[in-house]
Amino acid sequence: MNKLILTLGLFHWQALLSIGYAQSATELRTSIADTVSIMGEYEFVDMDAIGPGGTATTQLNRFIYLLENATIEELLTLTNHNMRNVRAYAFWSLAIKRHNNIKQVLESKLTDNKLIRCRLNCTNITMPLNRFYLSVLSPESKFMHGTTLTQAEILEFQSKMGK
Repeated sequence: MNKLILTLGLFHWQALLSIGYAQSATELRTSIADTVSIMGEYEFVDMDAIGPGGTATTQLNRFIYLLENATIEELLTLTNHNMRNVRAYAFWSLAIKRHNNIKQVLESKLTDNKLIRCRLNCTNITMPLNRFYLSVLSPESKFMHGTTLTQAEILEFQSKMGK
């Protein structure tokens, strides 16, 4: 009887550990991974509804799906994705979701100066990713509906980027 209880107890802990592992920061759920795969094929970061008649583009709809469905852990994982636009969308999502450690995430991304192409009001803009990260956290950003930095914090992060 004791052996049975011990076996069931061990099984219970293994089940709990495997559930926790399945949701670890290194694994993405299939729906998120599929969305990100398609998202990564598209070169631009669409920052507003720039489709015909001001409608949302398919890429912007993918971002909205990511924003609404990805967990914080998945978004943190995606900030290290090999595709630049995926990193941008993941960081932006964390900011909109008011992630508690967004400043630490930004701090870790200050050297990420790979260029990305953004679409804004039917205009193409090229900028380094670290500047994009800082821009979405700016209080003047009309695309930010979450965490923002103070002007002093922006200046501090800019100085760390080496302008």
